Amino acid sequence: MLHVKDLSVSFDSLDVLKKIDLDLLPGEVLALTGPNGCGKTTLLRAITGEIAPSGGSVQIERGYWPVYVRQEDVDYRGSTGNYLLGARPELLKLHEKLEAAADPLAYAEYINEYHATGGFDFEEEIALTLVDFGFESDEIHKGFNEHSQGQKRLLSIMRALLSRSKLLLLDEPTNHLDIAMTLRLEGIVNRLKRRGTGTIVVSHDRTFIDRVADRTIYLKFGQSLSVNGGYSLMLEHLESDFRSREKEAGEIDRKIRQLEAEVVRRKNWSASK
Repeated sequence: MLHVKDLSVSFDSLDVLKKIDLDLLPGEVLALTGPNGCGKTTLLRAITGEIAPSGGSVQIERGYWPVYVRQEDVDYRGSTGNYLLGARPELLKLHEKLEAAADPLAYAEYINEYHATGGFDFEEEIALTLVDFGFESDEIHKGFNEHSQGQKRLLSIMRALLSRSKLLLLDEPTNHLDIAMTLRLEGIVNRLKRRGTGTIVVSHDRTFIDRVADRTIYLKFGQSLSVNGGYSLMLEHLESDFRSREKEAGEIDRKIRQLEAEVVRRKNWSASK
């Protein structure tokens, strides 16, 4: 569904990403990890087309489109229902016309159009999804900004799911979530996997990644390392790689000392003649 090939992104003279390759399959969860500033969010923005790559390509197969849930906190001054209706902008636009209509004839026209385009059915879907995410169904009428930061985080993820996209990009989705919210999100992500949704998750939450990720990509210095499995397996791989490099460095150091000793020995031998 998603194919990234030799992707490079540079800002001025700084290479943020260098020849990154990744493929995402339907029903797969791919975790992106690495230190802050290593290019995780840049990679997501390149996939959505917000950033033009300096090299390589991003190919999204027909029938898929990315929906990106950013890590920044959401500020929305309308109702929870209207925020979630934004998953289908055409319905939100009609609903806003309904709310503003003063003329009875115009109101009747808008409400017929809203019904014909599935607006009321979608409102029922929103109410059911609210309950699935641990909210009360009548919170559809609650002001969005009346919710806690954790609740708003869940609602932003919920709106992405309601868009019916099969390609989700979640940037630090567990930010502000308590344990119960995180466990609920884990269950939802794993359920989406079974429905064929492909998800890329940027996260530092080791436990969350271990429980949902099929593969983990570690980004550092613009380059990537991929392993099958979650965060713990990635750490094991990095530790093994570090020990291997440490051993190689020790071997190189030993050979250098041998060469230096040989140079000294030969100098001493020449001087003794």
